[in-house]
Amino acid sequence: MGDPSSRRARRRDVLRGIGVIGATAATSVLIAACGGGASTPTAASAGTTSNAAPAATATPASSAASAPTAAAAPTTAPQPAATSAPATGNPIKLTYWKSPHSATEQQLWQPILKQFQDKNPGIQVVHTVIPWGDFDAKFTAAFASGEPPDVFYMPDEWIPKYASQGQMADLSPIIKSEAITNNYPAVFWSSSTYQGKTYGVPFLAVVQAFLINQSLFEAEGVAIPKTWDDIRAAAKKLTNPSKGTYGLSMDSQNAPPPVLMAGGATVFSKDLHQIGANTPGGIQAWTVAYQNIGAEDKSMVPLSFTADQLTALNIKGNIGMMWQEESSIVAEFRKQAPNMKLDVIPVPKVDGTDGHDSAWYNVGYMCIAAQTPHLQQATDLLNFLDTKAVQQSYVITGVNLIPAMNNVKAPNLDPVVAKYLAFIPEGVGPTASTHWPDVKQKLQQASQAVISGQKTAKQALDEFASNLNPELDGN
Repeated sequence: MGDPSSRRARRRDVLRGIGVIGATAATSVLIAACGGGASTPTAASAGTTSNAAPAATATPASSAASAPTAAAAPTTAPQPAATSAPATGNPIKLTYWKSPHSATEQQLWQPILKQFQDKNPGIQVVHTVIPWGDFDAKFTAAFASGEPPDVFYMPDEWIPKYASQGQMADLSPIIKSEAITNNYPAVFWSSSTYQGKTYGVPFLAVVQAFLINQSLFEAEGVAIPKTWDDIRAAAKKLTNPSKGTYGLSMDSQNAPPPVLMAGGATVFSKDLHQIGANTPGGIQAWTVAYQNIGAEDKSMVPLSFTADQLTALNIKGNIGMMWQEESSIVAEFRKQAPNMKLDVIPVPKVDGTDGHDSAWYNVGYMCIAAQTPHLQQATDLLNFLDTKAVQQSYVITGVNLIPAMNNVKAPNLDPVVAKYLAFIPEGVGPTASTHWPDVKQKLQQASQAVISGQKTAKQALDEFASNLNPELDGN
């Protein structure tokens, strides 16, 4: 069986920027307050080494809504306050950390942050680019030292760790108003809500589902599938190892949860004290997806294939149905395989269960440190970052990703990408639990055991639950 980490490290892992940006050292820039446009480096800079093409779980596409002011929940999202800091005397310095979704991250942010400072003459923003490889270490050290960034970007899967340690400010009083919450898909709030408190405002998001190689389907006379029976029949028809073609590729850490949801099951129970995956519906979903198509029909790409081999097969048009992120459409397929006709479908509901069509999403959030000495000013900055203008200038124009905010879309949006976005409301993302990273990895290993024929769907999910239930504690 192939090393699961090789597939996780693919360029499509965007929310965290894995494999997208190769920076190895943090870079800080002090944005000049008021009129001055020049920036003064305040830390050693390190160049990034990527063309910043979006990736799946690491660089989300999203727009952020306006985030609130610190004290009460406003009925409308407040605008940055021009009087939050004195216009004379020593300026307040706010630190802002964000890992890169572009090779030119600093240049993209300088004019954006200058706009904020022009409206807040007594505030200077020190923007630091934190390399993805150093993300956890840098944040852990900063929180431990008592000098964390005032405002920062945080991928969904990291929020429970730092929220459980009391390091993140509870934004619940700020975002209670419908004017703020309704700016985003309702499902996006779940990953930043831990133990009943919300710690981040959505900024970027990515979506994953079944990308259809319509050209291959048409060449083989196969209709676009709508049900799991259709998927199974199409996968069998399209798989011909002697020709190097395969019906389905879905060995991903992010595929098992939406497959479970298609059968009406969730990874965790609602109280986070038990695994919820091994219900009859969950077992049935894994049976039709992993056991029937993978183990019995052998219509999936072999687990032994590396990420590079898989990418090559995708671009060559040798896979009929590919588990792909929407960011790969423009960044990869439209550039490297411009003549390939594409479509996309969600994970279909499993017949006979109470599940529904599903997909996977990741979200990146803008957050505030609990230890910030400048809560009002940090809130003003967060409020500014979570606006349609920033979503358009940074997320769309700057890094060509998808905004998290409702009704903020790129002009000339690719029609296949637009279909991906329609899957978000019924999608599933990471569970807000400190156990999620470990559980997600073990869930993929369980799915691989089914695909390879080592275990049945029931055996794999029952064993998965029995091994993890003793470790779960509701956090």
